[in-house]
Amino acid sequence: LIKVIFVLVAMLALLSGNYSFAQAPSERGERLAAKFDTIDTDNDGKISHDEYMANCEERFKLLDTNNDGFLTKEEARGAAALKREEAKHKAMEKAKMRFDQIDADKDGKISLDEWKAAHPDKPMAEEWFTAADTNGDGFLTKEEMQSSREQKRERRKGKFRRRQ
Repeated sequence: LIKVIFVLVAMLALLSGNYSFAQAPSERGERLAAKFDTIDTDNDGKISHDEYMANCEERFKLLDTNNDGFLTKEEARGAAALKREEAKHKAMEKAKMRFDQIDADKDGKISLDEWKAAHPDKPMAEEWFTAADTNGDGFLTKEEMQSSREQKRERRKGKFRRRQ
């Protein structure tokens, strides 16, 4: 039973944790350090087998929403859906912060000059800006920027699905 629990929890961790790979290396490192600290309950700087298994059991209990000692496909899907929503929310917050960083004059729009200044080492920046500026006014709104990111994400998903 412990092996089954371990495998299920590991699979759900992989499914639910994929968004962390889209983060900057320092953010991933911070998240990993925080996870490590959570699992290392005796704070000795090492994770013992018992600590690891206790963490797996805790996570299993969180996923087992009806507390019957088993995970159903619905419970696993619900946990994965919740993680996806959390990741989507974090991505939206990060996009808003990034927009505000690029919008140097704080007028609620990003001009081509602001965009190029934020991406000096990316020759494709101007091409992407032009494609994202769907109304052709020479500025990106938060909506245009978010729409472009969503389209890019969907293209990636399509490529990934075709490879499988």
